[in-house]
Amino acid sequence: MIRTYPLLSLLIWVPFVLFAQESEEYNALQNQLKTGWNTWSTYSMGQHVLLPSGAALNLGIHKSSKNTDGFVNRFFVDKTANGWREPIVKPGYHSYSGDYTSMEVEYRKVKLRIESAAYGNDLYLLITPLELDEEYKSTLLLEGGLLWNRPGQISREEDALTITTPIQKLEFRSSAPLSNHPFFNTLSPFLAIELNGPVGISNATADLGVIQNKVSGKRSDYETYLKQYGKLAEAYAGMAAGLGWNTIYDPVQDRVFSTVDRQWNINRGGYVFFGWDNFFMAHMIGLDAPELAIANAVEALREATADGFVSNLSQGNGRKAWDRSQPPVGGLACWDIYQKHPQKWFLEMVYPRLLRWNEWWLENRLNGDLLSWGSDPAQNPFHDKVYHNLRAAMLETGIDDSPMYLDAQFDPEKNLMEMHDVGLNAMYIADCRVLAKMADVLGQSEDAQRLRERADRLQQQIQALWHKENQLFQNYDLIQKAFSDRISPTSFYTLLTRTASAQQARAMVDKHLLNEEEFWGEWVLPSISKKDPLYPRQRYWKGAIWAPMNFLVYLGMRDYPELEDARKALVAKSVDLFVRNWTEHGFVCENYSPIDGTCTEPQLKSSPWYTWGGLLALMGLMEEGYYD
Repeated sequence: MIRTYPLLSLLIWVPFVLFAQESEEYNALQNQLKTGWNTWSTYSMGQHVLLPSGAALNLGIHKSSKNTDGFVNRFFVDKTANGWREPIVKPGYHSYSGDYTSMEVEYRKVKLRIESAAYGNDLYLLITPLELDEEYKSTLLLEGGLLWNRPGQISREEDALTITTPIQKLEFRSSAPLSNHPFFNTLSPFLAIELNGPVGISNATADLGVIQNKVSGKRSDYETYLKQYGKLAEAYAGMAAGLGWNTIYDPVQDRVFSTVDRQWNINRGGYVFFGWDNFFMAHMIGLDAPELAIANAVEALREATADGFVSNLSQGNGRKAWDRSQPPVGGLACWDIYQKHPQKWFLEMVYPRLLRWNEWWLENRLNGDLLSWGSDPAQNPFHDKVYHNLRAAMLETGIDDSPMYLDAQFDPEKNLMEMHDVGLNAMYIADCRVLAKMADVLGQSEDAQRLRERADRLQQQIQALWHKENQLFQNYDLIQKAFSDRISPTSFYTLLTRTASAQQARAMVDKHLLNEEEFWGEWVLPSISKKDPLYPRQRYWKGAIWAPMNFLVYLGMRDYPELEDARKALVAKSVDLFVRNWTEHGFVCENYSPIDGTCTEPQLKSSPWYTWGGLLALMGLMEEGYYD
């Protein structure tokens, strides 16, 4: 449904296309990314794959016991409500390029450190036992594979596992003696290696000392690289590990990108994009890996619907949420990447798609003078029950079950939640302003002027959401014609692009953000005020700390010099929360408890391995002189 809105002038419409034109620079960038050894496959963190051939090595552990044998060959960070599912994986360092990776794996009284080092097409694996069951025998399994139906042959030739492809022949040998026992649960040729001490595996040598030196060299190189971040070295390492371990290759569309958590991909056709999650990933990677950051931003935009909006989700099996989008943070991420790595062709690729998405919000979500979340009566070939209703509109917010929206009403004729939302309008204003900056770079002066006029007008209208008595921007219920008394950190998104005045900013921070009865404390920021009746539930967005909220509040606070002390305190608490969980447990958490700072309590419903937890680390890395 197309609306007219006299208040806000529109940009001149340009016919929508996937991208204005294919970019030779981007094709070259993807070709550069999809080469070499890395953990490209989503199916196991213990699987190393060589692109472009698809040659693969998969690690497994076989454990004998008195009456039963155990075998595992898929490694994930995998927590259930009742505890940890074996094998228990503690991720370690993972460079973006994949030339060094490390992790610890524990399975039935066997604990191993697994490291990899890549030198071109040569791969070195070092498996170091940290604990071994002295009573029963343990065996390391190395299976050969050719992924994605790539041509070639796998064979066991004497002491070598050989993978032959049209472009290379790889012969892998072990430094330790092999077992000739054939009774293992594998489907392809393998090497079985008794675990009595360190094991080295490589296609370049079978000498353990050489393999240890090669792995040690890459480990040392990465540790040296981390030193540039000083006391933030582990913060950076954890953020990069979360992203590196979740970067995969999509053979259907022949592309590399990062995902939220590789386990989410398995039952969704090989991959899944979530609207704002993937842009936050690009934002993090953009710190120092421009090629991968650009790939993530471009591929997230390629997943947009034909209507021009970035969907709530987009899966490899063809499923999308055709009825709803997610928060408009793509422009913020792309502009940040461009500022760090100014390549004009990148803006030329993403700007038309970002502009179309910006238009979509006004065409479909304008509710009077301000925007509201919604859900359209669009196609629904996968028969999702959460469609064109309040629950679907709540999913568009990105903060799925937030108490802020539980009492709102959904108008099926307007396709809108009958609430003017502070966070949405603030993020949209910020989107308009960064798109205007892109338009300036690209010489689109008329676009830039209209985008700034749009932002200015919405910025005037959002003042209607200022609650004078509470000194806070609050959501407004259009049915009850009253402010909602359920508040969250989204009230502080009005700091983005100085949408809040200096006086308003100071009042909000002093009275609410730093108030220990609402948002402040040892661990911050809870996703709903501590005064909210649902805060004690601590389930998902009902109180848990979510990195995107902290990050967006931080971005806004950077525009206010008078908030420097509060900003630095927020950064310090966010970084400490992240580093504590990363260094102690190897966790990059989906959300965190504001009560004890962990992410393992069952009621949180938190994945301990979810990329956007790294935004807490990024805050420290972006804060100039944070640990000086």
